[in-house]
Amino acid sequence: MDVTYTEHGDYYYPHLALPPQPTGDIGRFGRMRKTYLKEHQLGITA
Repeated sequence: MDVTYTEHGDYYYPHLALPPQPTGDIGRFGRMRKTYLKEHQLGITA
């Protein structure tokens, strides 16, 4: 694994990238879970 770093002041920060997210169908229960999380957003006051 080849990791490169950038220096900012006294610190070195790695150049990291996340792998691409899967784009497939999440299915019935995945959609139900997503709906539940949208309707019951605990800890978010908006």
